[in-house]
Amino acid sequence: MLKVGLANKWTLILCLFWCHTLFSQNGLQSILVKHPFQTLTARTSYQNMYQDQKGWFYIATSDGIIMYDGINEWFIQHSEVIAEHRISAMAEVSDGVLLLASYDGIIYMINDREFSEWQAKNFPIKVAISKLVIDQFNNTWIATKGEGVYVFNQKEWAHFGIEDGLKDLNINDMVSSIANGVMVASDRGLYHLEIQANQKKCTQVNIPGLPQEDIFQNIVNSNDSYLINSLSKGPLVWNPEENRIRNLWPEWNKRSILKISNQDKLIFFLTDKSYVFGLSDGVLTECKDPGIDFESAESMIIDRMNNVWILHKSKGLFSLYTPVLQYDLPNMNVQCLYLDTTRQVLLTGTTKGLYDIDMYTGKIHKKSLIDYNLNSIFPSTEAPWIWLASYGKGLIYYNYQSGQQISLTKKQGLPDNNLLQITGNDRYIWISTLGGIVRLPNKRPDSRNLSTEMQVYTQSQSLPTNFIYQIVSDPSDNLYVASDGYGISYLESGSNKFKPLISELKSTSILSIEHFRKNRMVVNAPKKGIGIINLGVDTIHWLHSDLRYGGFESNCLLNDSVLLAASIGYITLINLNSEYSLTLDEELGLSDMRPSVNAMYQDPKGIVWIACQNKIYRISPEIVNTILPPQLSFKKIQQFEKSVSINQNRRFESGQNQFSFEFAAIHYLATDHLQYKYIMEGHEKTWHYAKEGKVSYSNLNPGSYRLIVQASTDKSFICNSQIQYSFLIQPPFWKRWWFLLLTTTVLVACFRYVLHFREKQRIKAEETKRKTAELEFELLKNQVNPHFLFNSFNSLIALIEENPSKAVEFTDKLSDYFRNMLFYRDQPLIELREEIKLLKNYFDLLKLRFSENIYLNLSGEDFNFKIAPLTLQLLLENAIKHNDFSKFKPMNIFVDINQQRILFKNTLNRKKLMQDSTGFGLESIRIRYQLLTEKSISVSQDDSFFTVIIPAIN
Repeated sequence: MLKVGLANKWTLILCLFWCHTLFSQNGLQSILVKHPFQTLTARTSYQNMYQDQKGWFYIATSDGIIMYDGINEWFIQHSEVIAEHRISAMAEVSDGVLLLASYDGIIYMINDREFSEWQAKNFPIKVAISKLVIDQFNNTWIATKGEGVYVFNQKEWAHFGIEDGLKDLNINDMVSSIANGVMVASDRGLYHLEIQANQKKCTQVNIPGLPQEDIFQNIVNSNDSYLINSLSKGPLVWNPEENRIRNLWPEWNKRSILKISNQDKLIFFLTDKSYVFGLSDGVLTECKDPGIDFESAESMIIDRMNNVWILHKSKGLFSLYTPVLQYDLPNMNVQCLYLDTTRQVLLTGTTKGLYDIDMYTGKIHKKSLIDYNLNSIFPSTEAPWIWLASYGKGLIYYNYQSGQQISLTKKQGLPDNNLLQITGNDRYIWISTLGGIVRLPNKRPDSRNLSTEMQVYTQSQSLPTNFIYQIVSDPSDNLYVASDGYGISYLESGSNKFKPLISELKSTSILSIEHFRKNRMVVNAPKKGIGIINLGVDTIHWLHSDLRYGGFESNCLLNDSVLLAASIGYITLINLNSEYSLTLDEELGLSDMRPSVNAMYQDPKGIVWIACQNKIYRISPEIVNTILPPQLSFKKIQQFEKSVSINQNRRFESGQNQFSFEFAAIHYLATDHLQYKYIMEGHEKTWHYAKEGKVSYSNLNPGSYRLIVQASTDKSFICNSQIQYSFLIQPPFWKRWWFLLLTTTVLVACFRYVLHFREKQRIKAEETKRKTAELEFELLKNQVNPHFLFNSFNSLIALIEENPSKAVEFTDKLSDYFRNMLFYRDQPLIELREEIKLLKNYFDLLKLRFSENIYLNLSGEDFNFKIAPLTLQLLLENAIKHNDFSKFKPMNIFVDINQQRILFKNTLNRKKLMQDSTGFGLESIRIRYQLLTEKSISVSQDDSFFTVIIPAIN
């Protein structure tokens, strides 16, 4: 039997007329493809789907029934009757005969693509039909919505209802029973219905661990068990013989399952919220496509190739293709393949003869060519005949249906019985042997004309070697041969002499050659890989590819730009235009692949078959859509362990100069082959290569930077994804233009201020000198005031006459006063006690003059600080000058001294007739103190006193 091996990972790719990635998860490898039917309108609704034993799909739509082969051949049978009714169920009665049931209770039959209403006798009721089942006895079971189950046994109808023990007449699902009859799923339990000897039997199934009247939504046959979807436990496998269950989905969490479908060990669930779950070998994969509302799915089928087909109510048909399927053929070295598309039979040439494999049943049949070592198969224009190249038994013209054969060996003119390869077209076939090459018409060989129809080329006829791997011809009938160790030779049409194609390939072994575009040819050479020859200039360009084991064993063009090459344990997809290559191995479960030489075959539907030791690999044509660069994005950007949004302001301060970046790429299939390269422009000039998506930079200098990251599955990075992040680290503020401008402005202003200040100081100094001179002049005038001297002398004359002794005392004090005044006048400051002494001398002179009309009161301590000379004298003289006083209203002078100041206060009784004042007294004191100290004098008055506070100078 055929065994299908599944891949290890699941990648889902959505194609809406083309493919692109959606997500990558662990599980089964698949590609989601939409199948367009161009003649249908956007208003077409899709109702139901069924796949018959031949693999054809019957798709019920509002426009009629679509018949589709699953690849490219389809047509629609327009039936006004069918289009008027919504199809709810389908079932296959026999080969080519289908029943279609509608929601309004009408059943139709399709027989050899002809439509008619089903002529069952006395169909009892017109009711919505939910499911059709044809059991092993060819009984037709009909599940309804509201009327239970009907069965037609080719003669009469029987009905199962409440009276028969069926508690729920709304049937959710129904399948053929493993034994006989059917299994019915309803909202009130699971039931087994059967008819024995025309007797109805309805049994409610009691499953351990489940409520008897649990809600059962789906039931599917699975070999000797059933897949059941219950409301309480979710998806289960129930073995009726052992009466035990196995939970398929422990994390089910009461999610609504809409559809269940299975094939062998592969199970798919379609749930609410558009989730698709795949279960393979116990591994559950969860996928979601937000672009497709699978809640509107009408039907889901898994075919024999393990492709999942989903019919959407409004968007049509989708399929989850498996890119690579593996067929195990133990102890068979498979060397060549050919698919009979009519019967879906894969002809398999091995070292032990010819076999055919039924693609639907998986059964392997041994043909009559026992112990034939077959290297190549080529179809004849006369089907079902084929050409077979054997090693040791020559050429066989073989009818794979009847087993009839015609053998051609050396006796019939072949140069050798050891054949390697057959290629050709509808007119001729070309056979490479160990003795040369042979050309024959592609038709049944006639021994009578064989000598004239067979054309042989050997080494003696300019062929460089008799060991030829492959032969191809172009539309002009020019012949090209790939040889072992002698490169490529060509034979022009009408010529009989081979010539070397490219001189540099003269000593190179070429396994295969193939035209892929006008004047261009792709070649496969051991240890060199894949090359492209430009026939116009006869040059070759070798492409970069992953040569792990010395090269590729086999290759095939998938289209005019993509090449598929196979080697030990992996395949490589190469875009011949961009030269991008994608290598796939364990992602597709290819680690055990051992391909035979030139043993790759592409069938008419584009599926590629690879013949290997003990295995056959089937490559879906949709794999060509995976040759795209990976998707790359930044995961995290941090500035000194602080996350940075990629969209935020990208200006950083000078101290913010440590960065770390994390980035990641995903690819549909080749996630394990992803690699990165990156460069920080503005910091370095060389690229760095890495397998991990992490990079850090520290102590970056101020400046502009741009991190460029590329991801690729190919070491050459020819086809890559690129992202970048630009940012600016600003210099410290003292290096920024505004600070330099401000600093320059401030320096200029300071320079101008210094110049202005010096000029002001010079003017002030000159003004001080002038005022000092004036002050000294006024002080001198005050010192020699004639009025003061006149009064003093009058007082002295009077004392001489009245009291000579006092006159002598007065004269001494006057002399002492003038002597001290002359001594201190040139000094800026004098001791306070000296100033007090001058004040007393001056007051004594005044006292002799005014007697009891004035009084001096001194208080405070004798502090050790200084004062401007004659300050107190001037204040006393101003008090005498500007106030009236008498014996009855004497003038009181108060001088109080403390540590901070000298307080001078006199009684205030201003003269009514004021003398002209020069304002010299107070103003001279104020100016002198401005020059001597930063402190200033304080002048105040009230109704009784005039007060001056003089600061102390230490």
